[in-house]
Amino acid sequence: MAKSLAPAFQFYPNDWLSSTNIALMNPAQEGAYIRLLCYAWNDPDCSIPDNDEKLSALSRLGSDWNLHGTQVKECFEPHPEKKDRLINSKLYRVRSEMLEYQRTKSAAGKKGAQKRWQNKSSDKEFDLAEESQAKSLPLTPHITKNSSSSSPSSSSSKLNQNTLLNKNLDLQDLEKDRDSCFDFSEEHMDFAQYMLNEIREFAPSLFNGKKRPPNLDSWANDVRLMQTEDGHEVREIWGLYQWILDQPPQGNGFSWKANILSPKDLRKKWAKAEARKNCSRLPDTTTVVSGMNGSNGSNSKFIL
Repeated sequence: MAKSLAPAFQFYPNDWLSSTNIALMNPAQEGAYIRLLCYAWNDPDCSIPDNDEKLSALSRLGSDWNLHGTQVKECFEPHPEKKDRLINSKLYRVRSEMLEYQRTKSAAGKKGAQKRWQNKSSDKEFDLAEESQAKSLPLTPHITKNSSSSSPSSSSSKLNQNTLLNKNLDLQDLEKDRDSCFDFSEEHMDFAQYMLNEIREFAPSLFNGKKRPPNLDSWANDVRLMQTEDGHEVREIWGLYQWILDQPPQGNGFSWKANILSPKDLRKKWAKAEARKNCSRLPDTTTVVSGMNGSNGSNSKFIL
């Protein structure tokens, strides 16, 4: 799978169920088709090998591929650049659109970060010029409390000393900011941009009006912290967030995705979300057993 690519793709039940090709497949062919789509998505070129022997193994049809594989293979077409590979046209288009979106957002994020650092550099140069000017001003003797008045030159000198002190503090803060600048990779920024895009889709009101947009550099840094400090692989971060997006609101009105609106929220609520996700995977072991009620002989049911 490509390093910075999402480990999941959108699945539309209505499109799947309304497809004539799917409707004409038997269960074995349908299962083989979805498996081959998954293998194609995980491939860097979004493709599968054009080899019946390999396809029979990947689809798990085995020897039945000769009987059922033709209809499944019709859902794929030759790769536009590689002769020995096959693609599903729709999946290939979705992959291309996602990669283009990631490239666009990544370039915009880097351009914005570069502009912010240029502005900070300009501010630092201005501060250094003021500091140099303040140092060149003459200093006057200290004025005691018993002095009845202060000359204009002493007031000006004292003001310049205070200005110099404040500028020194500002320079120290600027150096701290530069030393602690956000550190993240392209795959961290890709997830941050994807998360922001999803939130804009289901909660557009959060970005209406004059509210300041989130700092994507800070979001990408939080993604990095989830990986480097919390020990979660980037693919795990994608996977958990995809699960969150797929969860419908609960009976009490609680919504996972409405309560996780940034990578920092995801990091804080990781343990609860992952535990809930794991619980949802457990099979339903509830069994209804009919029996006789000993008191009046009427039928009763017990939930095990």
